[in-house]
Amino acid sequence: MNMKSLFITARFPYPPIKGDKVVSYYRLKHLSKKYEITLLSFAEDIIDRKHFEEVSIYCKEIHIVPLIKSEAYLNLMLNGLGNVPLQVAYYKSKGFESKLKELLEINKYDLIHVFMLRMAHYVTKYNDCPKIIELIDSMELNMQRRASLEKGIKKIIFKEEARRVSTYEKEMAMRFDFATVVSDIDKKIIGNGNTHVIPIGVDTSFFSPKINSNKDENLIVFTGNMGYFPNERAVLYFINEIFPLIKKRHSNVKFWVIGGGVSNRVKRLENDSIKVLGFVNSMAEHINRASVSVAPLQNGSGSGMYFKILEALACGVPVVTTSIGKGVINLNEEEGLFVADEPEKFADKVLEILMNKDLQNNIAQKAPEAIKNKYSWESSNLRIEKIYYELISKTK
Repeated sequence: MNMKSLFITARFPYPPIKGDKVVSYYRLKHLSKKYEITLLSFAEDIIDRKHFEEVSIYCKEIHIVPLIKSEAYLNLMLNGLGNVPLQVAYYKSKGFESKLKELLEINKYDLIHVFMLRMAHYVTKYNDCPKIIELIDSMELNMQRRASLEKGIKKIIFKEEARRVSTYEKEMAMRFDFATVVSDIDKKIIGNGNTHVIPIGVDTSFFSPKINSNKDENLIVFTGNMGYFPNERAVLYFINEIFPLIKKRHSNVKFWVIGGGVSNRVKRLENDSIKVLGFVNSMAEHINRASVSVAPLQNGSGSGMYFKILEALACGVPVVTTSIGKGVINLNEEEGLFVADEPEKFADKVLEILMNKDLQNNIAQKAPEAIKNKYSWESSNLRIEKIYYELISKTK
């Protein structure tokens, strides 16, 4: 008889276009080979039938609880003056709590697997089996960086959220048998022996070099969820501060912004050289068309690792990023990752790549291999699988 795992997510895992959705989807895909998985997830909107079917392949059961906006906003108001992080208050739901209680009463799970800090409180009182939480990033560090960039009321809100999260995420991590983050930076902030570093991965069967007759030697791309504040800020920074410097020396250069959730603020910057594609069905196909990918992320971004960088390198496309964007990614220029923090130096790196076909060809060979060796989902998932085995073995 297969052992049973209960997955608890704030967002339905498919399509895997946001960080927490990507992590939960690839964990589900791998762990379902050995475990019967029940998924309990919130959904803000009606789930597309094809998306539901894609996830159902890997699940024994799927239970969806609608996230009721009126209840979420009421929770924010009720917790406005308290110490509970607002992101936790937003996801408090009597319906979700009731469904979880029902599942725990009628099933005996071998392990409970929670994704994101905002969902942790649902299972802290349940101790009949081991519990894992994937925090991914430190929310305290995220909020601190966001507060450093904002002004006025937004700065006050994010600063207050950082204060609330600081104590909360440390306490929550300790109430699980195992907590994971993607970098030592995040682990240091949370600061306890219960938190361990497991890097994120890339689906190298999907993100890989492809012979592409549409390859454009003048094309620069930025990829990612454009509804995520750091991505929008990075694109605006590139368009306003860096792209004009590149354009002066390379008049034929083009810049594409690829990813859903594009704001009017970005959309209105489109011109003959700048194209905003929005959501595309195949991110890998569009990355493979480019000669360079850029990730000029600033303070206010997450702390550890960025899918956009790993995905481009997996496709053999060089990436120019900032020190914040590089984070803890252990790759160098020979493997395709270039770092520059000032606009002029960033532009120089992009131009160096665009004008050097031998360099591009070299990276096209080395970068995908480096990603397979260091940042594949296979190696990341095997570490989680080992944790499953060790925790469950202790209870048998």
